[in-house]
Amino acid sequence: MNLKLKLINKELESLRTLLHFLLNYKKPTDKMVVSCSQQLDQVIVKYQKLRLSL
Repeated sequence: MNLKLKLINKELESLRTLLHFLLNYKKPTDKMVVSCSQQLDQVIVKYQKLRLSL
């Protein structure tokens, strides 16, 4: 696996873990949860674009 993909994958894992943690304590509509979810979406798109370019 490409080094960039590995790094992005680690970022994905971290954001997923954070999102699950936040959802244990906050509502899905909470600003922190929405922000984390949006960041995760952006990283997923970045990961997919990079995979397609290889």
